[in-house]
Amino acid sequence: MSQRSEMRKLLAKAESHGCTVKRTGGGHWKIIAPSGAVVITGFSPSSPRSIHQTINRLRHAGVPI
Repeated sequence: MSQRSEMRKLLAKAESHGCTVKRTGGGHWKIIAPSGAVVITGFSPSSPRSIHQTINRLRHAGVPI
């Protein structure tokens, strides 16, 4: 499975947990947690590690992923 499709799944899961997901003008994803915390991530992650880092940042922001 491609990194981009993995990121799409992660974004959908974040939305199902109450996050707001938006595209930025620079082509990144801006994820706003219900707590108000903001997580910015790349549109097309360059490595599997970047997806894990995004998951960790979302967990730190209080999103139960």
